This record gives sequence, C-alpha cells and structure tokens, in this order.
Amino acid sequence: MKRATVFAALSLLAAFACEKDNEQPLSTTELLLARAWRITAATARVNGRTATDVFRPRADCVKDNTYRFGNSNEVVTDEGLLKCATADAQSTTGRWTLADSTLSVTNATATRNYSFTGVIRTIDRTTLLLVTTQRADTVTTITKTTFTAQ
Repeated sequence: MKRATVFAALSLLAAFACEKDNEQPLSTTELLLARAWRITAATARVNGRTATDVFRPRADCVKDNTYRFGNSNEVVTDEGLLKCATADAQSTTGRWTLADSTLSVTNATATRNYSFTGVIRTIDRTTLLLVTTQRADTVTTITKTTFTAQ
C-alpha cells in the first residue's frame, strides 16, 4: 500500500513537471516595451565593403544611454551615468512607431535631435538587432545596430 502511494505521488509529480508551458511568445511590441534598451554594438557597411565598427569610437557618455519604449508611443532616452554635457537633461522624450517590422524613432528637443528608421531583424527578451539602409546618390550605407535589454 505504501509503495502504491509513493508511486502515485511520484507519477503525479512527474506529470506536472513534464507539462508543456503554454506561454505564448511575446509580440515585437511587447518585447520593446518590456525593458529599457542600450546600444552595445554597431557596424556600418558602405557600398558592400567590409563592415566598420562605428560603436567603439563613440564617447562613453553616449554608450551608456538607454531607450525605453512606452505604451503611448513615447520613447524616453536616458543619459545614463555619464552625460556628454552637464547642462543636458537627464532624459528626453520622443516618439516611436512600429509598422510590420519597421521601427521609427524620433527625438527632437532643444538638447537632442535625432531620428532613425530601421528593420527589426531580431528581437527577443535580451537582444534587438536593427538594420538601417541609407542611400545618397551612389552611396549605400547599411548599419546594423545591436541593442541589449537592461
């Protein structure tokens, strides 16, 4: 009797331990909203030439900036611990949109003015890879920017 009880308990435990998770994968928007993101790598390839690291030469005060995407299509850019200029605001707010896999971000304030649009090639809980293509006359530049969740 005791063996039957132990066997039944172990069988129940095994059944629950092996139960598949029915967790639905997060959408691109949910993944963007889940965490703040920081650029950790960026390369640029001009007219198909070898890619060049365009992140390493950036100032440390830029490398620690984070981007937090909000529900109301606002994106908050935070300066991180290092500011490039002490007068800079700690954070500024811009706008973002997502259409299919194309992410557009714009931040136009007195102290910060930038915009970029790129295709999300990869996004998961830890990594976002954004690819932008810029064409000017006969020059095509493809930039791959890696963001890491914070």
